[in-house]
Amino acid sequence: MRRALETRLFRTLPFEANGRPAVAFYRRRDDGSARLFALQVLEVERAGVRTIDHFVGACAHRALFAAGLPQTLAGD
Repeated sequence: MRRALETRLFRTLPFEANGRPAVAFYRRRDDGSARLFALQVLEVERAGVRTIDHFVGACAHRALFAAGLPQTLAGD
């Protein structure tokens, strides 16, 4: 975890999934671009975050790609 944070191994992109706040995590490549690695979808209540659903399987990503979530991000 420390290495991932120190080397900025991941980039994030906030979005919405089924009306819930979500974050896409993109893993950086050597060329500076980043490819989708995982998704986290939050269930939020008045008191705060109730649950975090974590998806890493490609089948969970396909519907979101169809809705416009990019598979890759260009380099910074």
